[in-house]
Amino acid sequence: MHLKGTSASSSRITWTHVAVKLNEKGYDYLSINDAKQMFMFSSDKELQQYIAEEHPEWDVKGGRVLLQKAKESQPCKEIPAAPVINQTLGYARELERIV
Repeated sequence: MHLKGTSASSSRITWTHVAVKLNEKGYDYLSINDAKQMFMFSSDKELQQYIAEEHPEWDVKGGRVLLQKAKESQPCKEIPAAPVINQTLGYARELERIV
């Protein structure tokens, strides 16, 4: 696919970036072959060069690209349960009163 006003190389980089973001969210790891296919690289060397330059937080071990390390480095925000429950109950009471 070629996007108007872009080169084939920049289109590939854009699609690779989108694929990477989706896979980081959905998978803990990918096999080398799956990663090459999903990120549109033709060789292991090309994939490993991309990882070294763009995602040094990933590990390549045992024929897999480990994405979990990237997830662990991003802190998770906790949602405070009590305030959310109280607010939801308040909305329910308001709706009940209106109806």
